[in-house]
Amino acid sequence: MNAEKFINKAAHVMHLCTEDRAIQLRYKNFQAKILDSKRKFNLAAWEYYGLSNQEEIDGEDQVEVLKSAITCAILSPAGDNKYRVMGVLHKDERSKQIEPHFQLLDKLFMGHIIKGGEVASFEKDFLEEH
Repeated sequence: MNAEKFINKAAHVMHLCTEDRAIQLRYKNFQAKILDSKRKFNLAAWEYYGLSNQEEIDGEDQVEVLKSAITCAILSPAGDNKYRVMGVLHKDERSKQIEPHFQLLDKLFMGHIIKGGEVASFEKDFLEEH
C-alpha cells in the first residue's frame, strides 16, 4: 500500500528526471511490480515487456523481466487485451528461450489444450519464484 502511494507521488515528477535513465528504469520496475502485486496482470505484463526491451538492463535481467511479462500474460484475465499481449510476447524471439513458460504461452495463444501436468509445473515454478 505504501509503495503504491509513493509511486503515484513520484509519477507527478518523473517528467523532470529526463537525464537520469537509471531512476526512470527503477520507477518503471517498481510500477510493474506494484501492478503485478495488485493482480493487474495485463498492465503489469506490458510494463515488464517494455522494461525487457531496454538496452540499459543486463541480459540476464532482461530475461527475468521477460519471464515476469510472460507469467503476467498467462495470469491475466481472458479477453482481447490478453490475446494482444500474448501475441507480442509470442512473436518475440527471446521468449522462446524461456522454456517452461513459453510452452504454456504458446498453447494458450494457439488455443491448444493444456494438460494438468503443465499447469502444475507452471504453478510450481511460479511458487518457487514468489
